[in-house]
Amino acid sequence: MSSNDSGGGNDKPDAELYVAVVSLVIALIALLGTVMQVLQQYYASATGFSNCDRRVIGKWHNYKERRFKWKELRFEVRFKAPVVFVCPADNKKGPVPDVVWIIDGSPKSQEDTMTDSIGAQPPPVPVDGTSTLPRFTLRQRPTNSSLKQKITRTVDRDHEKRIHTADNERATWLTMLTEFQRMEMESSSWQDTEYGWHSGRPGQPRIDPPVFADRKLAIAVQAKPRSWDTMPPNIKKPYATTTMCHLVEMAAMLGLHWKEFDRSSDKYRAEGNGYVLTGSHVPDLGVVFNFQISGKCKFGDNRVVPSTHVKEFAFGLVPTVFRTQDDDRRLGSIAEDPRDRGLLLLGSTNEVAETVAWFGCNTRTADILRDDSKKHGHLFPIAFEILGMLSKPLYIPNMSFRMVPNPTVYTWDTKFFNLRRMLDGFRSQLENSEAVTESYSNVATNETAPHLQPLRNKAETVCDALEKQKADRGENEFSLGLCHALFHSIEFCDKYLAGVRPKLVQVVLREHIQEILRMVNSEGEAEKSAIGQLMDAAPEQRHAVFMRVYFDHVLPHVIKTCIQSIRRRDTPMMGLNSPPGSPLASPPVSPESRQRGGNRNLTTEMVTVQVTEIWCTLVFRMMCWLLLHDFHKNDRQISSKSEVWGSRLPVYIC
Repeated sequence: MSSNDSGGGNDKPDAELYVAVVSLVIALIALLGTVMQVLQQYYASATGFSNCDRRVIGKWHNYKERRFKWKELRFEVRFKAPVVFVCPADNKKGPVPDVVWIIDGSPKSQEDTMTDSIGAQPPPVPVDGTSTLPRFTLRQRPTNSSLKQKITRTVDRDHEKRIHTADNERATWLTMLTEFQRMEMESSSWQDTEYGWHSGRPGQPRIDPPVFADRKLAIAVQAKPRSWDTMPPNIKKPYATTTMCHLVEMAAMLGLHWKEFDRSSDKYRAEGNGYVLTGSHVPDLGVVFNFQISGKCKFGDNRVVPSTHVKEFAFGLVPTVFRTQDDDRRLGSIAEDPRDRGLLLLGSTNEVAETVAWFGCNTRTADILRDDSKKHGHLFPIAFEILGMLSKPLYIPNMSFRMVPNPTVYTWDTKFFNLRRMLDGFRSQLENSEAVTESYSNVATNETAPHLQPLRNKAETVCDALEKQKADRGENEFSLGLCHALFHSIEFCDKYLAGVRPKLVQVVLREHIQEILRMVNSEGEAEKSAIGQLMDAAPEQRHAVFMRVYFDHVLPHVIKTCIQSIRRRDTPMMGLNSPPGSPLASPPVSPESRQRGGNRNLTTEMVTVQVTEIWCTLVFRMMCWLLLHDFHKNDRQISSKSEVWGSRLPVYIC
């Protein structure tokens, strides 16, 4: 009996076993918790990994990775961020030893640069009118307990995708890269439409569109490896890197206009074309910019010409026709006398005054330009005359883009004048002006003027192209044929000016500027009468009056003062010591003796003819250049940015 009891007692569960099992389970749980805590600590050491999420940097998040550092027993977050710069489209080298991606708006370019897709077309709408877009149902609380209503709405997902006002976690450089792709894609589509219109017109020559790889101005992107260990503590998103000069150029390409550019306090703000770009100084990093979308953008006829000279116009610099070599890399800085390099500074009133002073203008003229209370022009500021007379053309043949950054401190307002009508008035005065006729009165063969007649022919060609354009597309539109006529006219003028002594062109331009500013600011009766006629003229007559004032008042004064100035200088280039009517100046001059490149002494009659030809050429070139190019009405230089030209100061886009 006792034996059975003893055996039955052995079958009972041992309490110590339960305790051991429970202890083992608790220990395993504690061990698992400890292991999880250790793993969590290691993974938590990967600081910044969540900041490289797809919601922040889009497809660039594919480059992020955790890399364990055994010496420090922690994870390091590695990622790649873009380096953005401006270069020719065929460039293969960049600041990073890696492949260079050129933004051209194509699907491959969007894939390479990992930007948001912008090429998707909206789904087709069936004939019955029903939409194939995704649908979802919104339930609305009934106003009556016995009535329940369902509201079905169709939402355009693509439209929602374009709105990023609530995506404050998104890196703004990703938005900027996407807008660069949009700029190239939409502008190419608009240009194809222009090509289609041109090719559809009877009798139009065939147009070969320029190859994108031949462009001298494009946006390039490279991927630069980075570590979150080197990120400043107050920066929570990966940032893109560029330079100050490239950022100014990219802003100009997108159609942004600077409203604030204060380098002393590092405050920057640009607006335009539906974008806002702001910048400020961030401790431990430098100048940081943010790019935002504020409205609807457009890239058609307002797209900036992809010319290398945009790099200079954006900083208030103007390359002249006398510059022989372009500095595309901008390795040199602006010297104290930049005109030796063929650059004019027009970014501030002080720079405009210094520019005209370099031409030889007197102190009164420079003081007028520095004084905001004085008049700096007539129908438009005198700085645009200088621009049109001397600037290299930015227009690219066989392209329809005409918009360029405004390099002057003045706004371009065309409400009170029309360059097309002004050019027609120039053609009329070139044929009938007494000042032009008198200039050739002492020349042996007036009928065979070597340059005047071709200039008349060019003016006639441009006016005919303007009339044809007006009949085809309206007065405010520009066709490729009209752009070609204007561009070839500018080339014609440049070819002539290249054969004239630059000093003589400088003297003519100087006297022209001085006379214009003297007339508009003078209190004399004659000047008041001439300018009063211009200001009081009706819009239909204003342009004819303008050209009549130029040919009847400005040209005779320029001829007279140029001859006096050259005689005072007494240069061996032009022996003008003898007054008109002297034996040296009396004999009629044959066309053969009027070679522009000769080293012989020139008579007064010869200089009179040359000054007339140079002045007419400059005025004609000015109107053709200003017609061929366009400026946004809100664009102007608000501060001198010439010192930033070529600056490789790193700036960042977050």
